[in-house]
Amino acid sequence: MVLYGLLWLFLLACLLEAAFHDLRTETIPWWLTIYGSVVGVLLHALFQGVMGGLNSFIACAVWFALAELLWRVSPIGGGDLNLLAMSAAYTGLVGPVLIYLLAGIVQIGVYVAAFARGDMRFQRPFAPAILGGACLMLLWQLTVVIK
Repeated sequence: MVLYGLLWLFLLACLLEAAFHDLRTETIPWWLTIYGSVVGVLLHALFQGVMGGLNSFIACAVWFALAELLWRVSPIGGGDLNLLAMSAAYTGLVGPVLIYLLAGIVQIGVYVAAFARGDMRFQRPFAPAILGGACLMLLWQLTVVIK
């Protein structure tokens, strides 16, 4: 349970920093995704041993490779894809898929609220939506998965 709490604490802290940075500059620092990934892998290795660290590293590496392949054709930026890759170090291979789907729902809510105010811009930072998606995933896990 300690590992679970630490993983979510560090993941949400990294995503919060990325969201603030994305709102200010519309970029996500590369160092944040790299250091965040390293911390996730090290936490898994510390609490689960070499195999836990290796599984976390493989999930992260697969998502970074996928991010590099998709960043030109994806509707979101490369930094946002790297954030999803970083989240794989904490949540495994499938976690970023759920985070991305939930972030899409959060982003639709942002668009609806902005359009209702008359702001018709489509170009909006996506890191805050990724943070929202991760928070929704955590709430789902706490209410449904963990009993």
